[in-house]
Amino acid sequence: MSSTPDPAPLGTFVPEPAQSGVPGPRRSGGRALVLVGVGVFVTIAAIVGLLLVVKKPVEPRAFELRGTMTLEKGATAATRGRGECAGERGYDDIAEGAQVTVYDAAGKAVALGELADSAYEGAGQCSFTFAVAEVPVGARIYQIEVTHRGKVSFEESAAKAGEVALTLG
Repeated sequence: MSSTPDPAPLGTFVPEPAQSGVPGPRRSGGRALVLVGVGVFVTIAAIVGLLLVVKKPVEPRAFELRGTMTLEKGATAATRGRGECAGERGYDDIAEGAQVTVYDAAGKAVALGELADSAYEGAGQCSFTFAVAEVPVGARIYQIEVTHRGKVSFEESAAKAGEVALTLG
């Protein structure tokens, strides 16, 4: 008897015996798992990056309300040393530095400013500008008052756009 195995018939596959220390055939399952892991990592990194870049802009909490005030009659060229003109004969409170108060719809004072940059237009007419900083956003209606002359209402869109024009006299 011989110790050599009988040869297999032609066309039959006979696996070779495993040899120690020699690696067997490689599996592709480990590589696929690594590729899936890398793909998940890249996807999560892209999403986080987009969230950081595409942040919702922070809405401002306040705005500067700008406008004009025109004294139609009762103004004179400045004699008090402030600006080009000022009110007189019952309009003595209308001059550069006069207080401008902004109220919310409930009538609560929310910001203060003052008349500035007077310009004498002739025939007793004087115009002023004003800018009131830090007016809180969110009131549908704002009321503006110069000194004690009564409140005039404006919508928030007009107040934000600087479309506030007051007249007196």
